[in-house]
Amino acid sequence: MVVSGVVDPFGGVDRALIPRATLTVCHLFASPAEQRARLDGRDGGNGAAEDGGGDAPVRPGEHCVDTTGVPPDEVVRLILSQLSGWPDPQGAPNPGPPADAGPVPAGGAVLLLTGATGVGKSAVGFEVYLRQLRAGRHAAYVDVDQVGFCFPGPRDAASVHRLRARNVAAL
Repeated sequence: MVVSGVVDPFGGVDRALIPRATLTVCHLFASPAEQRARLDGRDGGNGAAEDGGGDAPVRPGEHCVDTTGVPPDEVVRLILSQLSGWPDPQGAPNPGPPADAGPVPAGGAVLLLTGATGVGKSAVGFEVYLRQLRAGRHAAYVDVDQVGFCFPGPRDAASVHRLRARNVAAL
């Protein structure tokens, strides 16, 4: 599964919430000028929107890629070269369980792409997802912004974050 979105900048990722998955975190960042230019290019955006991910510290064991001036397909190459064959170090396609295996426990490999608005999380995440499919692997793609896009209540950051977290957990 490839997930793009913003992680709590203070608490990071609570790995205990996904105990059976192998989680790989990759933090994307871009220069402030690059972020503004990307946001200005979005449907009349004003370059001022910020999702809070810009100040997130990179924690030990997390990967980090600068997307400034780098096209999405090259960012994908940089990420995958850092991850040593994610999701399977041997690079073998996942054939899935045998037909008579019964229910399969939840788990798998999760790549979480984090970073501020405009650093390329969605574009890069979707390309990583497509490459996994082309390699014959079972894959899913979740854009955290999209699973909280339609919000019925107050639009404060904490409420939207809780909604997104509940929706991703439900997935």
